[in-house]
Amino acid sequence: MIHSVPLDSTSSVWLSEPYQPRPALTGRHTCDVAVLGGGIVGVSTAYFLVRSGVQRVFLLDGQDIASGATGRNAGFLSSEIAVEYERWCVDEQQRSLARRILHIGQRNRALVRDLIACHGISCNQEQGGIVFGVFDAQGLEAAERSHRALREDGCPAEWLSDTDMRKLYPHAQGLQGGYLLTDHGTLHPAEYVRGLASVTEEGGARIYEHSPVQSL
Repeated sequence: MIHSVPLDSTSSVWLSEPYQPRPALTGRHTCDVAVLGGGIVGVSTAYFLVRSGVQRVFLLDGQDIASGATGRNAGFLSSEIAVEYERWCVDEQQRSLARRILHIGQRNRALVRDLIACHGISCNQEQGGIVFGVFDAQGLEAAERSHRALREDGCPAEWLSDTDMRKLYPHAQGLQGGYLLTDHGTLHPAEYVRGLASVTEEGGARIYEHSPVQSL
């Protein structure tokens, strides 16, 4: 057996500010769709259900909205597959799959930014890009292959020379180059999801926190 400590055993910078959860579910109720879990997946699901016209949507979370993995991450709005992309390009079949995942990530980032702008969600979203840098000649060759493949597959990526790296990171030693993923960025994940939850609630969904589901 593999044992890991509970998520709430460590503090998260995203969850450090005061938060007032919604009341727990009490009594007997009927809905058309019950969404279990108030992380980014659950809240987004409830949001799009409401937007598609589903009338009675309930969302239940056993703790606070965004208190699980959604509120305990690095706050990147990015696609991991874009880092070291050349690893996924060993043959055309793998690259075709990687390209599809890359494009899904691009659409997701654009969608999140559209939702933030449309609903005025305050979550410190910044499209400052994310840098992948390398320290040796072997890594530089791999980064060049990744950059070339990313550009070929429609991902906006800018090459960074060692001079560019020194300007960006003057205190880092030995960076030989890399690339900037210009459509990647950062955000406050808990504020984003909690903001989207409020929008979803305003659209007609009913959200209950501290309401663990006991059975189906």
